Amino acid sequence: MNEKDDQEQLELPKEYKKGYNHADLVINQFPKLLENMKTPDGEHSDYTRGFEDRVEVYKRDMGLNRDFEEKEIKEKYLKEHSEKDNESIDKDARDRG
Repeated sequence: MNEKDDQEQLELPKEYKKGYNHADLVINQFPKLLENMKTPDGEHSDYTRGFEDRVEVYKRDMGLNRDFEEKEIKEKYLKEHSEKDNESIDKDARDRG
């Protein structure tokens, strides 16, 4: 096989790209619509695959972001409270001393 044949095999169908781009538009402009969207049973077109693939990437990214944000918030909370606890221990020690 030559390079041209490889390139043709790597290119996505136009309908796949169209579905992917439409999903991107929905995600960026109307993300709430995704909550109620469902793929019709038996629908296996390139357009649908592209749309579903983009939605899957979005959901995965949102899950990762949400996990990261939760971890960041917990770390910040623990740090703030441990500093406050240390300050109150120091104040108690001064008050007794």
